[in-house]
Amino acid sequence: MLKRLAKRATLLKSGKFEKVAEVEAEMTRIKNENFLTLITPVTLFVTFETEEATIAALKLGEIELEDRKIPIESAPDPENIIWENREISSGSSTLRWWIIFLVMSVISIVIFTCFV
Repeated sequence: MLKRLAKRATLLKSGKFEKVAEVEAEMTRIKNENFLTLITPVTLFVTFETEEATIAALKLGEIELEDRKIPIESAPDPENIIWENREISSGSSTLRWWIIFLVMSVISIVIFTCFV
């Protein structure tokens, strides 16, 4: 959905208003097909007023909310969060890491072979 929003913004900036309707129709179709997935939060941030409450929540380890077990962890500083990447799953992130690792390995082997 974010890619389509970016595409729509690019079309609007470039003045291609006739193609904007197509992108918006596609976004509407995707929204209707995946509505529950799109509105399901991927993260919940809770602020406690006292340190004791924070410690008690962390000791729980997890809570159950609407038949889902949610782990309780200490949050990183907001400045260290890349908000656009919150929707990327850990599996997708791991796959991307392996692809980058393999590409870099191949490049390293080619460069090494050229020097030898």
